[in-house]
This record gives sequence, C-alpha cells and structure tokens, in this order.
Amino acid sequence: MPTTVTLTSPGPLDLQPLVDTTRLSIAMLKPWIAQTPQLSDFPVLTEHSTKPVPCRSDNAVIAALANQAPRYADAIQLTVAAACSGFIVAKDVLYLARMLEDSKTKKTDISEFAAGTLTLAMESK
Repeated sequence: MPTTVTLTSPGPLDLQPLVDTTRLSIAMLKPWIAQTPQLSDFPVLTEHSTKPVPCRSDNAVIAALANQAPRYADAIQLTVAAACSGFIVAKDVLYLARMLEDSKTKKTDISEFAAGTLTLAMESK
C-alpha cells in the first residue's frame, strides 16, 4: 500500500524570542571570550563577611566558566548555521514538492532543480 506524504509550509513563526535570547546569551558570554578573565576580577562574598572580596586563584567555578564560555559561544554559532541550512533545505524540499505536484512541470526542470540542489549540497560539505 503506497504512503502519501503531503508537505505544507509552516504557519507563521515568532522567532523574535529566540533571537532575543541568543543575543542576550552572546552578550553575557562576550566578556568571557574577549579576553581571559582574571579570577581576581570576580568578587565574591565570604561566609564571614558582607563585603565582596576577590576570588582566590583556585576558584574552580570561575575557571570552569572561563574555560567553557568560548565552547558555548561556538555551539551557538553552529546552531544558528545549522538552523539556516535546515531552513534552506526545507524551502528546497517544498519547492520540489510543488514542482512534482504541478502536472505542467517538465521532467527536465525537475531533474535540473534536483541536480542543482545536489550540487549545492555537495559543495557545502
């Protein structure tokens, strides 16, 4: 029994919250990435004092944050690139589906579009 798949365009998406969150994340990471922070730059409260005192050089939390921030920023950039690629692929699939549905579309047009899409995909590896 054949399976039929119907592709439709997604409804309107509100991507602004995603954009805002990404920008905020990058802004928060920027000081950690621009230069290696000095542990003494991060004041903390000790259990016996209400005044901030500089972090000791063995503060593992600050060191871990400084170490992970560039990796997190790289992950954000990779995610954005993957989302862009996914959007382009989805757009191409919808276009191809419309071509296949349209009885007026020539087989050569479909073949050329598919070949061009495949070429672009191979070049972007």
